[in-house]
Amino acid sequence: MSYGPPPDTTEYESALETRAGGNLSVEDVGHLLGITRQEVDERRRERSLLAIHHEDGWVYPRAQFVGSATVPCLALVVEGLETCGPWVTLEFLVTPDDALGGLSPKEALLRGGEMRDRVQSLVRGWSEGEGFA
Repeated sequence: MSYGPPPDTTEYESALETRAGGNLSVEDVGHLLGITRQEVDERRRERSLLAIHHEDGWVYPRAQFVGSATVPCLALVVEGLETCGPWVTLEFLVTPDDALGGLSPKEALLRGGEMRDRVQSLVRGWSEGEGFA
C-alpha cells in the first residue's frame, strides 16, 4: 500500500477527512474525553492525539475516537509516524492493509492482541526506514 497525497492535495485532504468521519474541534474533543481545552492541547503536543492544522486552528480527525475514548495505542501510531505528517498518519489509520488481513490499522487496534502487535510492527517498520507494506 502506498500512502501520501496525490498532486491535488486539497481534494485528497477533503476526501480523506470524509473517509475518516470528519473532524472535531478542540472543544468537541474536550467534551468527548471529559478534559479541558488545555489538556487537549497538551495531548496534541505530546503526540497522543492526532491533530491537523487548518487555517482557523487545530482539528482532530474523528477516526481516532471510539465512544468517549481514543483508539487503543493511538499514541504509538501518532508518535511513530510523526515524521510523515498528520495527513499520512490519518491515511495510515483508516486505510485497509493486506498485512492486517484487510483491516485498517484503526480496526486492528480495536481488535487488540495479535492485531495490535501487527500494527505496531508496521509503525516500527516505518520508523526504522522500511516504509509501508
